[in-house]
Amino acid sequence: MKRLADFTLEASFSWGPGIIVIFGPSGAGKTTILDCIAGLQRPDRGSIALGGRMLYSSEHGINLPPQRRRVGYVFQNYALFPHMTVKQNVMYGIGGRCKRGRGFRLTVLDILQMLRIVHLQDRYPCQLSGGEQQRVSLARALMTEPEVLLLDEPWNALDEETRRAVQDELLALHRQWAIPFVLVTHDREEAERLGDAILYLNRGKQDLRVRAGLCDTATATAAAAATVGGGATEAVNASVAAAPGAVVVEGGAKSGRKTSTGTMAEGCGKITSSD
Repeated sequence: MKRLADFTLEASFSWGPGIIVIFGPSGAGKTTILDCIAGLQRPDRGSIALGGRMLYSSEHGINLPPQRRRVGYVFQNYALFPHMTVKQNVMYGIGGRCKRGRGFRLTVLDILQMLRIVHLQDRYPCQLSGGEQQRVSLARALMTEPEVLLLDEPWNALDEETRRAVQDELLALHRQWAIPFVLVTHDREEAERLGDAILYLNRGKQDLRVRAGLCDTATATAAAAATVGGGATEAVNASVAAAPGAVVVEGGAKSGRKTSTGTMAEGCGKITSSD
């Protein structure tokens, strides 16, 4: 649970190596959920686990720093350092040092080749197109060989043609890495095109829909409740866990609330939402 400005949001979901999309309008708390998973914001209550490894637990006093979470993050504005070359930006996530002998499987060259930006390695961000900057940001996020990749509306600044191209590249990249991807967007078409599951989020009201036939992980659940009163408080509670490598976000639900439940995608998804 994370207290924000206007309402209380409590969310619980678990997801394996598919792509889960968090969809909703601006101010719904989408980026806050990503920040809590990454360790950039601290929830007020709940737990976050990744592949059976606890990242945050209010009950047990656990709150791993971002650098120990094995989480890759592609920010909305790419957040590239203008004074660094492409290669320097990509290597920033590992402290700018060679990966050899440090337990990594892939070299810097491997990542650059994977994203098709080897020829750009000596250029600066100001010399890149929007699509090229997006690939550099992805490469930097993947350099640490994360166990989950978070993407916060990464294509907002791109034209429609480039946007579709990089979406296709993301799908291919996901098949190659086979780790959970958590994507934030307010574009419904993008959400439905990319998501194996879509978490609809709007002022604490939440609904998780799983694409028919998708049973990679046993269940995916979502629960949310909004409380708006004098002082209007928003709280987000998230936890991600389940199958090996799954991300689990859990938020504490308040008692005395009416709920409704439903089963989707032939038992692959289960949702719980407040009335």
